[in-house]
Amino acid sequence: MALPDFVVDQLSHPRGRLAPVTAALLNGINFGTILAGVAALGLLPGQRVFEVGFGGGLSIPLLLRAVGERGQVFALDPSEAMLRGVRRRHIVARLQGRLRLERASVESLPLGEGSFDAALSLNTIPFWTDVEVGMRELARALGPGGRLVLGVPDPRELHEGGFVTRGFRVVEPERLGAKLPAWGFEDIRYQRTKDGTTLVVADRSDDVDDGW
Repeated sequence: MALPDFVVDQLSHPRGRLAPVTAALLNGINFGTILAGVAALGLLPGQRVFEVGFGGGLSIPLLLRAVGERGQVFALDPSEAMLRGVRRRHIVARLQGRLRLERASVESLPLGEGSFDAALSLNTIPFWTDVEVGMRELARALGPGGRLVLGVPDPRELHEGGFVTRGFRVVEPERLGAKLPAWGFEDIRYQRTKDGTTLVVADRSDDVDDGW
């Protein structure tokens, strides 16, 4: 059943008075995917990781715990409402320099080249403006051997929920995975979560060719 337009709008870019409700909803809907996605990163203490589109923010304490006191988490989201909520909940980690928060999209990451060990983005691809640019930005920010975990939502659910009729992108996980070597990734594998999302996991290689 197609979701009402205002629900689709909120899920794609939370704002206004409904933002806290949307954050809780995103955390609930994506609970299993978030747990599986963070686990798939295989983070070690002291590493640096960034997440693009953290939504309700459930992943952030998990990432902070995984990288420990010597590690660092960069959390990026285009929604100022989502950033405000996370800022309030993680004041200590921010003051310690363990957590950096930025308003940004995947197509323009305010991150240094090759400066991260891992990257996470779950169920955000339908809302990207440009997959080619976004994938190259992810590859640019990751160092050689850096781990990428992308959560790709079930295309059928996007159709049934009314996202496609609103112009949002549908991506087949295997087709995306087949393109990853051209963007500088190798050792591609797939994992289906209990929420119906497919995790596409890959490691950063040294070579980047023409993409999508």
